[in-house]
Amino acid sequence: MVAGLLLVIAFLMSFVQAIALFMASAVVGLDFFAEAFAYDGLITLLLSILTLIGALFALSGRGWWVAIAGAVFAILATGILFLSTSLGIVALIVLAMSRREFKRGASPAPPPTGDVYGGTMPGQLPPS
Repeated sequence: MVAGLLLVIAFLMSFVQAIALFMASAVVGLDFFAEAFAYDGLITLLLSILTLIGALFALSGRGWWVAIAGAVFAILATGILFLSTSLGIVALIVLAMSRREFKRGASPAPPPTGDVYGGTMPGQLPPS
């Protein structure tokens, strides 16, 4: 849960950075710098979206590997003053320590069999 919140904050920071880079590319008059800002903004936007996907998986408690990948993408998406990178590192550490808290896969639990609660299951004859 904590890692998911850290990744959401990292997403917001890197998303704001991507928007700022797109705006800077529109303002800068030199073609080379405008193009560089636009490409950097596009890469940062892509990394921030992947960070958000990892954050959603971390918040839901499923898909530990996807949450780990989201933390790595948060590290790569520098964000404002590299705070996104710092939050990604902390989220990665928290995720590594909380692996057991994540649910395994999306498969449902197997149905109970036999005498579970001391009574009979529906459709089962009572003991004689």
